[in-house]
Amino acid sequence: MLEIPLNPYYLKWIESDESLRKLATRVYLKSGSTSTVRTYLDGVIMLSKFLEMKPSEILKAKLDWEGILNEFIAYLIYERKTARGTALNYFSGVKKWLEINLPKEDWYSIDWRRIDKPSKWKVERDRIPTREDLRLILKAANPAWRAIITLAVSSGLRQGTIINLKIGNIKIYENGKITPLIHYLKENKQLSDEALGIIVVEPEIAKERPEKYMTFCTAEALKHILMYLKIRMKRGEKLSEDTLLFVNRSKRKINPHTFKYNWLDILARVDKNVKHRKWHIYRFHTLRKYFSTWCKLSGVDPWVVEAWMGHKAGIHQVYFLSGIEDLENPVLIARLAEEYRKAVPTLTIFTEEEKIRELEKRLEEEIKARDEIIKMLKEELKQLEAKIAEIERKARNSSYMW
Repeated sequence: MLEIPLNPYYLKWIESDESLRKLATRVYLKSGSTSTVRTYLDGVIMLSKFLEMKPSEILKAKLDWEGILNEFIAYLIYERKTARGTALNYFSGVKKWLEINLPKEDWYSIDWRRIDKPSKWKVERDRIPTREDLRLILKAANPAWRAIITLAVSSGLRQGTIINLKIGNIKIYENGKITPLIHYLKENKQLSDEALGIIVVEPEIAKERPEKYMTFCTAEALKHILMYLKIRMKRGEKLSEDTLLFVNRSKRKINPHTFKYNWLDILARVDKNVKHRKWHIYRFHTLRKYFSTWCKLSGVDPWVVEAWMGHKAGIHQVYFLSGIEDLENPVLIARLAEEYRKAVPTLTIFTEEEKIRELEKRLEEEIKARDEIIKMLKEELKQLEAKIAEIERKARNSSYMW
């Protein structure tokens, strides 16, 4: 039996009902996503509770499926107040369950056109952040989130993948050599502005991605990551290649809900947590879209971009059709690094030129502040000279009296 990593609640349902076990197995084999398995199981569990029958009993009963499913959808939306999108997902779960478990003649006898499926509300398009907004967001973030944001912007990694990354998943590509990130920490090696990060994403840490894939990140992201990890080391944490790249205050994996809350908190600090009807304009996912958009606008091959984002078609196009299947192959790394460098200027939030401008601005401010101090000191000196002159005048007058 295929082992599916589900919590005890769902495992209990699967163990007690053969039809649910079939559903979970088929869905997991196809998608590799426990989230999809849970959603589909939830749909059938909801139907079971609605009809007050076990799933296996429902299948044995001769039911008017068009009528039952219409009543079930109405129950979800109007009685349970289920969101339309969620109700549609539950319906998809029930439909798949029936397809897997009903005899063919019963399945084909259902007229799906007579079932009034809930329509999803149109979701507003996410707005891709501007570089100016990213700078504001980055300045408001703490060291951990500076590392997370610059990594997401320059690699296209999903939130879930970032949460599951380990230090060993990142290597540094510099001067044609590949070095594990942990060596830069232990040896306190300096990182050049030409360095690139190589992120190797294993199947177990990437949502619904059965293939191993890789992407890059900028030197800017690497510097923030190294700074964050050094802070953890100073606090006494022992780091190794198996250590999670990002952790919460308890040094454990970051909870997705906490991750989302922290992201929205940063947006609130810079007044960028604007919300449309359903989504915030700048969801964390928009950083992934920023990566995709600017890579393609920078002239990177679209298939390569798809591969970096972990999309199956792109992975096959880049790795397998080229005849190179090993991600550690230096020929492949060199080719992809050359492509990635086209996008580095647009994926770097603060470029060297902007750092110089910042330094110049800071220098101007320091000069202005110094001039103000000199002006104040001159004024104080003038007042002091006046007082001394007054004291001397009084001293002369008193000497005349004697």
